[in-house]
Amino acid sequence: MGLQTSAPCRDPGSAVAEAVRRSCAKPKSLIEFVADRPGHDYRYASGHQQGHRAWLEPRVSFGEGLERTVRWYQERQEWWRPLKNGYYWEYYKRNYRPLTKTS
Repeated sequence: MGLQTSAPCRDPGSAVAEAVRRSCAKPKSLIEFVADRPGHDYRYASGHQQGHRAWLEPRVSFGEGLERTVRWYQERQEWWRPLKNGYYWEYYKRNYRPLTKTS
């Protein structure tokens, strides 16, 4: 698969979402931007630059790790599909609201 990502970047969340979307061959319309929740981090550190100790160095590239993760979930749908029940969607609606444009 050889995922191409620009992470780490200024907006690593968008880069990761786009890489996952491409690896699953899904349409861009599935990516939904939501407003930050109070208390959420405004910046997530992605990339291994923060882990300068040898034991924190990555064993695989970001792209390879993402590819393995996506494949793991694709091969184990019987495990995660039941988790997306009504309770999950109620939690999602309660905690995430669609991003609205400000004028």
